[in-house]
Amino acid sequence: MDISIRQLSEDDWQLFRDIRLKGLKHDHGAFSARYETEIQKTDQEWQKTLLNNDTGIFAIFDGPNQIGITAIGIHWEDPEKKRALLWASWLEPAYRGKGISKLMYAARLNWAHAHPTCEKVVVTVMRDNLPSKRAIESNGFLYSHIEERRGENDIAFPVLHYELNL
Repeated sequence: MDISIRQLSEDDWQLFRDIRLKGLKHDHGAFSARYETEIQKTDQEWQKTLLNNDTGIFAIFDGPNQIGITAIGIHWEDPEKKRALLWASWLEPAYRGKGISKLMYAARLNWAHAHPTCEKVVVTVMRDNLPSKRAIESNGFLYSHIEERRGENDIAFPVLHYELNL
């Protein structure tokens, strides 16, 4: 394995689109979005997401092959821009459990430290996602609270919230 990670720019919008759609198609619950909605986005919408200075989107590669994605962005509900949210993490199934999440966390936390206003990073995880929970906790995040969300067919599922002060 020759694993690397790099932040995507506006010119990489097709890489972003393709891996996000692949993740949504493969793992329906991977993101808080639906494949059927995301596939309708225009090229300009994909590009606009990558233009936002308050968002860092990273692609994970094995040599020249893109195998995953991960992102961080200033939380849309924080007008002071002090809180960032980890989002959009997905890896090809064959690469899971191989320690790649360390690179993903390092890239996003470095981004947060470099952001001029960010003071805290938050992340959520479904309660049953034990591998993600372990990765979150091993990167210093502390449990904050649990929330019940509603998914498809109004089915409730528990989501754990974690925080890391910078």
